[in-house]
Amino acid sequence: YRIADGVYVCSPELAFVQSAATLDKIDTVRLGCELCATYSIDRHARGGFFQRNAITTREKLGAVVRENQGANGIKTARWALDHVLNRSASPAETKVALALTLPCKIGGMGLPQPSLNRFIPLNAAEQKALNRSYFLCDLYWEQAKLAIEYDSDAEHSGSERIASDAARRNALLRLGITVITVGNQTFRDRSEFKRVGATVARLLGTRIRPRNEHYDRRQIELRKRLSSQPIWESARYSE
Repeated sequence: YRIADGVYVCSPELAFVQSAATLDKIDTVRLGCELCATYSIDRHARGGFFQRNAITTREKLGAVVRENQGANGIKTARWALDHVLNRSASPAETKVALALTLPCKIGGMGLPQPSLNRFIPLNAAEQKALNRSYFLCDLYWEQAKLAIEYDSDAEHSGSERIASDAARRNALLRLGITVITVGNQTFRDRSEFKRVGATVARLLGTRIRPRNEHYDRRQIELRKRLSSQPIWESARYSE
């Protein structure tokens, strides 16, 4: 894109391909998710990120990946593209979704990909009963009517908020949607998060099938990576 005389900037899609030449697979996926998300990571923002419209989509990334088959890093870009998710609303949602869906061989659980921030419309009777017109589910698997809601320590504290969250979960249950809540502590606790994954797998009618004797260690390493500041954000303040 031309932004001034003699000054051009890469499209987000081409930047994704070019970045894959220097990033590893995990960070390339994280970059793709952020480009397709409704947030940008910024250490100076409240909570470490700010909201914005999505810059691109997984489908647009895919089109440029296919157009640049000879580019340096294209193999990493192709691999990452299969694991990029659209419409994450926060880094926390991204890390939970990737920990559940990335392949077991790198420490993920290999589960089917959910829709993120899925719009659930309500009919007239439901709107009247629930006093709202729709729900947004953080992670949602349509085939199983299963949702994961991420509860941030910062955003979900106090008796009023706890009561509101409970009412929301009960309302979703009335719609036949099973809700699993995941918070920061759950994500950090390997045993607790493993139970979450096992529950999701059971409700989806699948199994988590690690085929590596070092799987537990790789799970720990992956969750640590997903919780760390990405290299492109650190580079902004390195000089």
